[in-house]
Amino acid sequence: MKLKVSLLCLVLLAALTFLKITYQPPPKLYDYFTSVISIINPPPQANLSAFHHESPDVFNALPNSFLPQYRSFCWNSNESQALPPSFWCLPAVYLAGMPKCGSTELFRKLVWHPEVVSPKSKENHYWARRRLGRITNHMADFADQSRSIVTNESFTHLLTRLKPERVEENSLLLDGSQSLLWDQDEWEFRYPWADHPPYYNSDLIHHLTPTAKILVIVRNPVRRLYSDYLYFAYKEEKRTAESFARDVEREVTRFQGCLKSKDLYSCCYDSHNSLRVRLRLGIYICFIKKWKEAFRDNFMVLRLEDYSLTPSSELMRIFKFLDVSPPDPHKLNNFLESSKPQNTRHRSDESKGEMLEQTYVLLNDFYKPYNLQLANYLGDSKYSYDHQSQNL
Repeated sequence: MKLKVSLLCLVLLAALTFLKITYQPPPKLYDYFTSVISIINPPPQANLSAFHHESPDVFNALPNSFLPQYRSFCWNSNESQALPPSFWCLPAVYLAGMPKCGSTELFRKLVWHPEVVSPKSKENHYWARRRLGRITNHMADFADQSRSIVTNESFTHLLTRLKPERVEENSLLLDGSQSLLWDQDEWEFRYPWADHPPYYNSDLIHHLTPTAKILVIVRNPVRRLYSDYLYFAYKEEKRTAESFARDVEREVTRFQGCLKSKDLYSCCYDSHNSLRVRLRLGIYICFIKKWKEAFRDNFMVLRLEDYSLTPSSELMRIFKFLDVSPPDPHKLNNFLESSKPQNTRHRSDESKGEMLEQTYVLLNDFYKPYNLQLANYLGDSKYSYDHQSQNL
């Protein structure tokens, strides 16, 4: 009986997906039917007991409820809690990804708004990396282990680093850890018997602060990968378009081999993916879908290409999503004209030129089906990145 119901649900969902692509029915109608299907045939639930077991200090420190008058998730600790007496807050907004997609630039522009508050540091990387610690990092393939270890950090330390200079009742505390969207690395070392992580970062954040808002900025994944490759290198290491071509060919072959024995999610979240050529980070559908399913209307994705062309209108769209006071357009434009872009390409990287044409073709072919999946999932063809030249 259960098998028949599952098959019926799959047929119905396929029909609805066809209708959505072909006839573009109202989004609410499509969402209604897909939500009904999820109730009849629900997806596997996250095992959050594993999170509780791993991080008891988090739950010992959190209050039973947050202060309702604050938009950020704030509370006053007292002597009976596992924190020194003080006023603490968790972020109301996460700029969760992606690397080399303009997240630093976007963060600086968002905190210009008086109601969006920056913590002491843009990127804390607590939930993805420091909560449990790491033995590797993004440059570890060609580094000695002593340079790669990320030690674990207490929840109290995170709260201290999150603490801004001011938090008003209408303030939105913004976290800019761009690893949050995708980084689950080393979960296999803790759960070697499992095929998938017991929970994802989206489950974790939704469990703690279910009404938080999630922002993600992406770009053409081919361009993202080359920028990432050149940027995350040790000073003594020489990376070139030719070395990129060799490394990409090897990683594409390895990832395609993974897909012969595992599903896409298993390959995307496999901790043995190359840290030198982070190919999987451009398979946005792997990561965005899980966050969108968890946060629904509180999740927003945008493209660096659109932000670069019309930063003012994109920022106004984000401020509306965040439900903050609309800024004066004239003041916003003056700010944008007077501020310098953040974290742009190094001059030394520019001297290395563009990637080789055959590398671009290889990567474009690799990412094309995943871009189409993302475009269909978001209902916006621009995320397919069709008809884009290497120079964009």
